[in-house]
Amino acid sequence: MKSSAESMIKGLEEFGFVFTSSQQLSEGKYLSADVEWNYNDVPHLHEVHELAEAVQGAVEDDYASAILIQKVGLLSFPLTLFNCAISRSENFYFTSLGPYVLLIRTKWSTENQTTSVVTTYFLGSSKALKLSHKLIHRLLGKNYRTLMEKDLAMRSRRGNLRLRNYSFSGDLTGNGFLESLNLAKFGVIAPADLSLFSWECSIGNIQQGTTVVGSDDNSGVRLVRQDYLLKVFPRICMHAGASLDKTEFEGSCIVCPWHGKLIKPIFAIDLSKDPETYESSGIRVEIKNSMVYVSGSYNSQ
Repeated sequence: MKSSAESMIKGLEEFGFVFTSSQQLSEGKYLSADVEWNYNDVPHLHEVHELAEAVQGAVEDDYASAILIQKVGLLSFPLTLFNCAISRSENFYFTSLGPYVLLIRTKWSTENQTTSVVTTYFLGSSKALKLSHKLIHRLLGKNYRTLMEKDLAMRSRRGNLRLRNYSFSGDLTGNGFLESLNLAKFGVIAPADLSLFSWECSIGNIQQGTTVVGSDDNSGVRLVRQDYLLKVFPRICMHAGASLDKTEFEGSCIVCPWHGKLIKPIFAIDLSKDPETYESSGIRVEIKNSMVYVSGSYNSQ
């Protein structure tokens, strides 16, 4: 049986703890599955959030434990954090720091393609420290808003992909903590009717650095020119849906901004060589008469 905030509060009250609570609300144009994915996504913490790092302990489908390094101002505090998926629409996690305990319950629901999330903080301590609760709840609210700046952007990105008929592998089966560690998995399901694009340019007019082609990342690609080497990358990470239009490089790869996954180019083309045609993953590149022709629709499957 999974513990709840109420059952833990009742147990701690027997040891003299007193509790106060506060709530934070958020909503956006995405589905409950996107919120579930976000809260159960272990690796994004390191890549996306600046105020917290985590060293993972035990991770299973429905729970994850870690030592969390939480930054507050110029200070960093180690916290033991346990996060449990109560259901596909509720998470419960708890930690302690010195004389304080913190229990957090997050619930979400979707109506008319808009998902609302209610996060409740239950702060406990001895009666002597109850006067400090107001300040701590204020700090918790500030930390929540900082975290949500990045998390809401991730959820909204997936909501935007859904508007273009994308879906995700966890929509029906759920999004577990353990599965989130598998960066090799393609979790994005592209629509069957992806639009085709075509683009052409003379070799001399292809700028050094990045050129994004295609009307959107449904079908287009990211071209990266380095002298006479032209690398062709996808514009969407098929692991979870992150945009790759502006992400950084590591060696010959680009790096997914959500999970740090290294993404190899579809092609690496020497523009100084004789005419040639390249085809892979639904993309076709033809070099002919000092021109580059790119067409197709990216499909990693």
